[in-house]
Amino acid sequence: MIDATEGDIPLLGVHYQQIQPSVAAARIVEFYWTLEDKAPRSAAQIVIPDGRAGMIFNFARPFESAKKGGWTSQPECFFVGKITGPLLLRPSGTTVMIGVQFRPHGATQVLGLPMALLNDLAIDLQDQPQQLRREFERIRNLPSQSLSLQALDALMSTMATRNHVDNERLACAVRVIEQSGGLMNIDRVARSVGWTARQLQRRFKDGVGISPKYFA
Repeated sequence: MIDATEGDIPLLGVHYQQIQPSVAAARIVEFYWTLEDKAPRSAAQIVIPDGRAGMIFNFARPFESAKKGGWTSQPECFFVGKITGPLLLRPSGTTVMIGVQFRPHGATQVLGLPMALLNDLAIDLQDQPQQLRREFERIRNLPSQSLSLQALDALMSTMATRNHVDNERLACAVRVIEQSGGLMNIDRVARSVGWTARQLQRRFKDGVGISPKYFA
């Protein structure tokens, strides 16, 4: 069961909410979020790196991102890899969207790919394997946001149970770094989870997408 107690923040016509995942989905998902803005302003906003990948379902007009001196429309529904530098976005019209903020090691459970390949990319969900693409389309076509969130959480719960034991040491390494505020020596992090520093580097690059030092 998902929990919407995290907060409901109306601000200048913008309606933003964070929703906690179910216990099963929480292995890979930090939170879901919803955003509605019926009268968006054209001002751009800066998104800064936070070491997390995400997934976004648009039910209205997608945002635009600044690229090579121009503006490019984002896909309607897409996976966004970890950004390694500031990202400039602006609305292109009415905004209605649902998003997933994954845990740093969580998105690889869904996509099954080395996460470093996806850094700074927005991958259209239409490009995912057929079965997964059908699940995403079903979620987006449900008649209410509440039903879409429930179906999304059920899918993430299923994904979270796949090979989660293999990811436990990686999840532990992420927690150790975060709990230290990024100040713990990487060799000590590796020892704390029973890996060599080289193993930690490799597993972090595959499962998180960036090096443990950069994540810290």
